[in-house]
Amino acid sequence: MTEGNDQQVVSPTLLSFAFPILINLPDRKDRLRDSLRELEKLAGEPVEAGVGFHLLRPPTFTDAGGFVNAGFRSCLHAHLEAARFARDHGLERVLILEDDIAFGSSWVRRQQQVLTDLEGFDWDIVNLGYLDGPGAPTANPEFSWERFTGEVIGCHAYLVTGAFLPHWIDHLEAIASGVPGDHLQGPMSPDGALNTITWLAPETRRFLANPSLVDQRASRSDINTRAIDRVRFLRPLIERIRRMRRG
Repeated sequence: MTEGNDQQVVSPTLLSFAFPILINLPDRKDRLRDSLRELEKLAGEPVEAGVGFHLLRPPTFTDAGGFVNAGFRSCLHAHLEAARFARDHGLERVLILEDDIAFGSSWVRRQQQVLTDLEGFDWDIVNLGYLDGPGAPTANPEFSWERFTGEVIGCHAYLVTGAFLPHWIDHLEAIASGVPGDHLQGPMSPDGALNTITWLAPETRRFLANPSLVDQRASRSDINTRAIDRVRFLRPLIERIRRMRRG
């Protein structure tokens, strides 16, 4: 605040619009470090781990429990725990982030428009970032919001309203204990869950930012580990190469 009657106007950011939850495994300090740098782009100032957002340490499993592998099972439960945390804390809006997020240069330019837009229409789930998939919208040279009922890959950056959280939690809980082979609520990844909740309840107001505003950084996966990533002494070199490719 300035002297006199003048007040310093602080522009809203995504971090003030919706409470952030960052999913990060304790042993992935590399991803946490890079994620904090991404969050600094949003905050406009240094960000400390767990300050101003919830740092979620997801549960880990040693058996697949009906999922493709134990990693997919852990990932689904991580998003379930994030939703439960948001519900238990009475959050009006929650921003769920995975620790390989990458906010592009277009985000800084479009952030205020995005926040103004999201205040102006009704929605349940919004994908700020996604990758591809059958039915994914063709990238719009301008910016728009696409009502979505199809199929898309990616759950690394999405918003959920507090009013919709009970429905989202019920859906994730059904998947967590689902029967393999059930294509609607059987064991699947969180991005699959985002698709099937729309199929089961077409009235779900799910929107996609077009074009996608949040990418995924290239890094060693905790779900589908490549053979080269299993060679421990090569990991630092591989990560440096990935960083060079990202610029």
